[in-house]
Amino acid sequence: MASINIHDAIELISYWEGEVKASDLVNIFGITRATAYNYVNGYLKNTPNNLVHDKKQHRYVKTDSFNAQVKDVSFEKYLNLLRISGNENIYSLGLGELKESFIYKLNATQRFNDDEILRCLVKAIKHNLRLDVNYVSLVNPNEEGRVIAPHSLIYTNGRWHTRAWCEKSKQFKDFVISRFRGIPDFLGINTNTKNLDIDWTLQVELIFEPDSRLSNAQKKVLEWDYGMKNGQLRVKTKACWVNYVLSEMQVKTKMIEAEAIAQQLVLVNKFDIKKWLFD
Repeated sequence: MASINIHDAIELISYWEGEVKASDLVNIFGITRATAYNYVNGYLKNTPNNLVHDKKQHRYVKTDSFNAQVKDVSFEKYLNLLRISGNENIYSLGLGELKESFIYKLNATQRFNDDEILRCLVKAIKHNLRLDVNYVSLVNPNEEGRVIAPHSLIYTNGRWHTRAWCEKSKQFKDFVISRFRGIPDFLGINTNTKNLDIDWTLQVELIFEPDSRLSNAQKKVLEWDYGMKNGQLRVKTKACWVNYVLSEMQVKTKMIEAEAIAQQLVLVNKFDIKKWLFD
C-alpha cells in the first residue's frame, strides 16, 4: 500500500512532469486503469482548472492556471513518490529522508535549485527533449549558452546534477543544477540517448584498503567498519560516478593526508580508473 494519497500523487506528477496519465497511477498504486480514470475525474471535479484532457495522447495536461492544492509539492516529495513506484534509479546516490525518531542522519546543506528549472529537466528527460540553457561555473562565472540533452538526475554531496549530452563539447557531462540561470527553452527530440553514454553504462570497480601506515590493530578496525573481505572493500559503480563515490567515501587520491588516521582508506587500483578521475 503506497503511503501517499492518490489525489496528491495526481497533483505531484502534474506539477513536476507537466502531465499525468492513468498508467502512472496504475504503476504506483496497483489499481486498474478504470479506477485510475475515476480518481482523475474526481480530481478534475474538485480542481477543474488544473488539468485538461488530451484525448489523442490519453493524458491530462497541466494548465497555465494550475494551482496546487497539496501543501508540499517539493522535489523531495516528488522523489518519494518515485521511490514508492520503484523508480529509485533517479535517486541512486540520495541520502534518504529523515523521520521523527531516536535515530538521526545529518544531511549537509543543499544547494539552491529553482523549481522551474527542475521541472524543465524532468520534462526533457521524460520526453527525450533537448534544452537551450544558460550555465555558469567557477571556471567561467559569466552565463554561457549551451544546448544539452539530459537523461538522468543524480544527487550526491548535497547537490543535484543532471547527466546530459552537451552539444558544445560533443560529449556526455554532468551539470550542477544550481548553476543553471534563467528558464531553459525546449528544443527538438534528442538523438544522443542514455544508451549511448558509455561512461554511464560501463561499470567499474573501486578497490579500497586501510592505509598501509596504520597498525594491524587499526587496520582491523576499518576492515570491520566496512565489512572488508581479505582486507579489501570492493565497490562497483558507474564509470561517471567514480569521483562521487570517492567523495562520499572521503578518500583522497591526489594528495594523501599527512596522518594515516586522517586518510584511513586508500584507493589501490587508481591506475585502473585513472581516466575517470577529475583532473
